[in-house]
Amino acid sequence: RGDIKRCRLAICPYLDRVRAWFVERRDLQTTNLFGASPPSAFVGSWGYPKVLVGPLVPPVRDEDTSILDASESWLAYDLAEILRFRLSLVRGKAPRRVAEARVPDSILATVQEGAMASKPVDTEMWFAKKPSLVSPFSARAPPSGPSADLTKVDLASNPSVPRRVDDLVSDTDVRAGEAVTDLYDHGITQSQITRIFSVGLLGTKDRRRLVPTEWSITAVD
Repeated sequence: RGDIKRCRLAICPYLDRVRAWFVERRDLQTTNLFGASPPSAFVGSWGYPKVLVGPLVPPVRDEDTSILDASESWLAYDLAEILRFRLSLVRGKAPRRVAEARVPDSILATVQEGAMASKPVDTEMWFAKKPSLVSPFSARAPPSGPSADLTKVDLASNPSVPRRVDDLVSDTDVRAGEAVTDLYDHGITQSQITRIFSVGLLGTKDRRRLVPTEWSITAVD
């Protein structure tokens, strides 16, 4: 039911099988990963106002990975397929204060640039150590696969950014609530709006901040 504590088992039998699968993946036994991000980004809530932020990238290239983060399309799939989608996403993590969304460093700026895209964008990540799978489940956010501390991230292709997204990200006089409604009225998907909102790209200049993914889902809803 999305609550890792509710089953009261010391080791989750499902995650035990998933961990075994990850051990066999050679492309995850390294500190460098290249793949097509759906696009996707995750902002944690633990430690707020200093949170962990970074992109989600599968070790897959030359494929359409957009379904991996398009939650509005998941009703057509069963639970096992959705879990397979999400657990293939490797999460890079970099600690940042939420206010840094206004003056991002190179890592955060790259995460923000990728989050604006409407189509998969080739992304390369470098980690402090190889990714590991801890607990991917939360009651209020989609699961993700293994994670590791991020040391560098680059976009290897130009993001495809809808014009309306670009306009509202550049407009620092529009309130976030108004921007969310405007984007939805212009046909921007809910998952993309949530992602842009979460990485601190909407709202007036002095109020922009990183918003934990689980909170941004609720806010956009």
